[in-house]
Amino acid sequence: GQSRIDAAWQRYTATRIEGDEKVLAAQARARMQKADQDVSRLQAIIASGDRAAFDRFVANDLYSAIDPVSESLARLVDMQIEIASARTEQAESNAGFALIMMAVLAAVAVAILGFSYFTITRRVIDPIKALATLIRERAKASGDQHLPDLERKDEIGDISRSVDEFLGAAMEKERRSAAIAAKEQAL
Repeated sequence: GQSRIDAAWQRYTATRIEGDEKVLAAQARARMQKADQDVSRLQAIIASGDRAAFDRFVANDLYSAIDPVSESLARLVDMQIEIASARTEQAESNAGFALIMMAVLAAVAVAILGFSYFTITRRVIDPIKALATLIRERAKASGDQHLPDLERKDEIGDISRSVDEFLGAAMEKERRSAAIAAKEQAL
């Protein structure tokens, strides 16, 4: 009985209590101490077996001892419910804000990925495809085609210039071989 009530009260008062709740808790504790005195008096009356004293206590003192404690505890419970509701609302608000931020960050990430894809495709993949196509065409025909992106100052330009030199040297070698073969046939 009483030890459980005391243990529960100690657990409650060990939590963070401030402001109006602290005032209400102090008021409840004072009322509980008065009620404890009345309970001790009731226990003594019961132990004595005095039925008339018991009836007087119940008629005159019982509710005046219990009601103030009940009222203080009810006010504390109401305050705890208000505090819990406020914290729940704050948590829901924070969760909503976090959800909005995640959506915004996801949209930014998609935009960055889209921009990166567009940039890589336009600046790297398309020039490499064009270069590969032209190399295949040059390999088929020995025409004098101009490689794209020779003027670029990046890796794509370096590749284009290297391939242009390679193809030029290969075509020159082919022309010399064809000229030598033509001379040999003429002889």
